[in-house]
Amino acid sequence: MPLSSRLAKHRDSLREKGMLVKKIITQKIRPICANNASFEDFLRFIISEIKSDRALEPHWAPISHLCHPCKFNIFKIIKQETFSKDVEHTLKSVGVNLSRFEWLKKSLNENRAENSIPGIIAVIRKKLRLRSVRNCISQTEILIRLWKSLQIQGFINKEIAFPKKLQHFVWNKYSHKVTKVVLDAISQIPMTSADRLEQRDHFLKQAFSELPPDIISDIQAIFYFDFKLFGYPMNPPK
Repeated sequence: MPLSSRLAKHRDSLREKGMLVKKIITQKIRPICANNASFEDFLRFIISEIKSDRALEPHWAPISHLCHPCKFNIFKIIKQETFSKDVEHTLKSVGVNLSRFEWLKKSLNENRAENSIPGIIAVIRKKLRLRSVRNCISQTEILIRLWKSLQIQGFINKEIAFPKKLQHFVWNKYSHKVTKVVLDAISQIPMTSADRLEQRDHFLKQAFSELPPDIISDIQAIFYFDFKLFGYPMNPPK
């Protein structure tokens, strides 16, 4: 029995977005789930997109392709890795007295986690409402990956294991409880700026140590101008 025109249109729309595997038209549509993609898989995808002359998603496209920094008289470059210090330095350089903006200093330093974590969890909760996401990954698996991500970013100490209380937790209805568990873990083993930097470096070295040479050389070529313009090392950390 052929699909109705409405279902056929929906099928074609999903296929264009890369969310379908084409089998037999009359069979049930099966979504493609990329939740098991490795770091190497992700980089190979970027390389494939570039070699196919397709535009990259802005979140991982070279910054030099997005904002064309050579066309502007740039005053300061603020890096994510040293965001707090860079912002403070920039404000001081234009005469801003930070002693009058104590709330800003706390947001950049002391209250960094408290200000960032609720927003991160809210974004993930919103994504979880998408059927394409719910069909591919469980809420528990999302929480496990969120926990790992916060460790990679230097929020949660890498020695703190994923808490059992979050297993099988229907967190899309109680996201504030997830936020509390995360903030409690952050306060359990407080980390200095140096600790966070060291932990991020640990995960970065681990990720790049598992990549074959051809992947590294292709990525170096794609992001060459970013490395040069913004002072990043060409070679991965060891």
